[in-house]
Order: sequence, then C-alpha cells, then structure tokens
Amino acid sequence: MTKVQAEKIRQEAEDLFLGDDVNLDLSQFPWLSKPLPDESFDDEKFSQIANDRPKSLRNAITRLVNENSTDTEIAGTLRAAGVEDEQRTRQFNTPGWSGEMRFERGAWHFRLESEDGEQKQFKITVADCETAQSQAAKYLDRGRVKIRALTKDESLYVARLAGQGKLADAIQNYISYAIPDYDGTNDVSADMRYQSVCDAAAWYVFLHGTPQYEDSAEAREFINSYAGGRPLTIELLRFGFAAWNEQHKAGRGLLFNQQETESPEALAENLEDLEDSQIDQLFHDVTRESLRSKIRR
Repeated sequence: MTKVQAEKIRQEAEDLFLGDDVNLDLSQFPWLSKPLPDESFDDEKFSQIANDRPKSLRNAITRLVNENSTDTEIAGTLRAAGVEDEQRTRQFNTPGWSGEMRFERGAWHFRLESEDGEQKQFKITVADCETAQSQAAKYLDRGRVKIRALTKDESLYVARLAGQGKLADAIQNYISYAIPDYDGTNDVSADMRYQSVCDAAAWYVFLHGTPQYEDSAEAREFINSYAGGRPLTIELLRFGFAAWNEQHKAGRGLLFNQQETESPEALAENLEDLEDSQIDQLFHDVTRESLRSKIRR
C-alpha cells in the first residue's frame, strides 16, 4: 500500500467519524465545531420600530400600557420594568386652578375647580401627559382674571392726577395699572370680574380728589352703606359724603340743644351711646364754643 492510498483511507475514516450523523460532544474542541448560522433573534415587526422610529416605539409602549392597565399581571410586570400606568389619576395644578386629570379613550380628561369655586370639565386629545398639561394651562390662563396691586410710583401718580382734578385720567390710569391685560379699548366697568378693581379705583380717586373729606372707618362705613351695594362711582361717593356731613352736623346740633336743656345725668347717659371719635369731636366743639362765649363777654 502506497502512502497516497494510506492517506486517503485515513481521510475517509476522519470524515466518517466527524459526519453529521455522529452525536459527538465537541464543546471542548470549538475549532472542530461548525460555525452557527448567521441568524437574527429580533422580531422583524418590533425591531423595525425600535431601530427606525424611536418615537413610534415610545407611542407603542404607551398604547401597550394604556390597553393593559386593567390586567394586574401585565401592569405589575410593567411597573417592575419602570413603565408607568398612564391611565392612573393624576393631580393637576396651575395658577388659579387645581384638580385631577385622567387618560381615557385616547384623551386626557380634566376635572378642575378654581380658587373662587368655579368648576370646569374638558378633555385634550393627545397621548403625551406633559403636552396635555401644557395645553390645559394655556387654555385656563386665557380666561383667568389678572389683577395686581399698584406700585408706590403708580399710586403716587394717580393721587397727583386726582389732586389736580383730572379724575377721568386718574381712574383710567388706576385701572390700566391694576389690570395688566387692559388695553383701554373695552369697558371693564361692565364686567363683574373687575368690579372690585373699579370700586377700589373710585374710592382711591375720591379720597385724593376730595381734600375736604376726612377719612375714617366710620365715614367709610356710612358711605358704603349709603351706596347700598351699587357699583361705586366718584359721584355716588360724593353724595354719600354729603349725607355723612349732614348727619354729623345734625348730631352735633342735637347734642348742643340737649346740653342746654337736659340734666347732667341725662346728658351723661346720652354720651355713653356715642363713639369715641364723636365724643372727641364734641369735646373740641364745646371747648371752642366756650372760648367764643368768654371772648364775647
């Protein structure tokens, strides 16, 4: 047997020994193992979303969470993986409003209440929570009444206008300062939302435009009572001030007459019913009349 024939027989024996039908463990001899086929374990449909459209992947996961939030097993698995339940009720807060928001049937449903007790219910048809919150805040801000206090410089300017008798300009400037969105083209005095601002403007301009008025809690209470809940104007406040003066004069005249005719005991009893400010005023008036009487003598 030649060397060529011997080599051929050996090769045939090796091929038979390593054939496909032989169940031989070659884990310790990786160089003798056949290479694994080049196959992908990715799901063709899902991997295309993951690789080509990351935003679509996020939306797909969001839909998965929303559609299976009632399945306790799936919801638990998603929570363990750090995926939120988008359908859970959330708290929503924005300036002037607070309440709840919940995702149902492809839209975010809001149930809110304002600081004044007004209630609103509406929905925003978007999937993303942050987008829904942003749109809700913008929607509510459009209808919100914005009022602020005047600065010291603004208050001083309005007071000077009123003191110069420019009452209409003073009112206009007060309102434009107090309402940042006011552009001067609409009449806010006809809007109930701004009645408190208009009443405050009328009082402020009346106070600084009527030098003979001596401000006090009693005077304000009387004038407000005289107004009877009507929208305040400078004219109405001046009518109330005139009525206050008449009552004040009548009260002093009555007291002087009583002083001349009533006994000291009766006069003392009447004084008990007077306010401290009225007693002080009466004391000054009596002192002044007493001095005048001595001068005449």
